Amino acid sequence: MNDLNDRFSDFFYSAVRLNTEINYKTINELLESKAITSYRELADQDKLKSLAEEENGLSEETTVRIKKLIDSYPQIKGIADGYIKIAETNGIGVVSCEDEEYPYNWKVQTGMPKVFYYRGKYDILDKMTLGGSVAVVGARDPSKYAVYATEKFCSEFGNKGIT
Repeated sequence: MNDLNDRFSDFFYSAVRLNTEINYKTINELLESKAITSYRELADQDKLKSLAEEENGLSEETTVRIKKLIDSYPQIKGIADGYIKIAETNGIGVVSCEDEEYPYNWKVQTGMPKVFYYRGKYDILDKMTLGGSVAVVGARDPSKYAVYATEKFCSEFGNKGIT
């Protein structure tokens, strides 16, 4: 789906978001100020250093967070490498908003994840996107009618290609 550098950058992004103070607001400031052109640049240690050293109009809060990321870079890289090993061991794939495979309807909505992970057949996501999808929420102790109706509805959805 994406090359090895992009793949590492995607895992690094996840490690940054989960283990540092870099948040959505910080990333948006970096992107809007054109300090970076892609969230993937967070994995570029030289780029981070230049951001911390240059006068680029970033808020003090963002600059401090970038400096903390530089200090913790080896740990974050280790975490990202660990994520990659887990993904490889468990057959987990990664798709980024910068990848061609990223679902179109997610590209046109706000608040969608920049990176997501999947396991199994990725192409089913396209079927869900194009053909529709539905979620069925059950009960611990369903009535006979609830079981019948669920089977009937799910069968009809499946016959119509709805996942």
